Amino acid sequence: MSIAMDTDLIPTSGYARPRPLSGVFGSHPFIAFLTRLDQTIAPHLTVYLVMDNGSSHTSKATHARLAAHPRFHVTYTPKHAS
Repeated sequence: MSIAMDTDLIPTSGYARPRPLSGVFGSHPFIAFLTRLDQTIAPHLTVYLVMDNGSSHTSKATHARLAAHPRFHVTYTPKHAS
């Protein structure tokens, strides 16, 4: 079972508060989430992501977005492990 979460980012403290996502899931909402992370987290910081191999995380569009923003470092969980 997957749990889709989003975050309310608190730039002054650096903390994130999880909140459930609603609606349609896919590459475009995930890329919008990455964009919001990129805009909220200080530009000099590296962003580490640990993700499963879901289609929204492994799509061509997501790979292109991550390749264009090298401060995002991604680790994928082993297939069938999540």
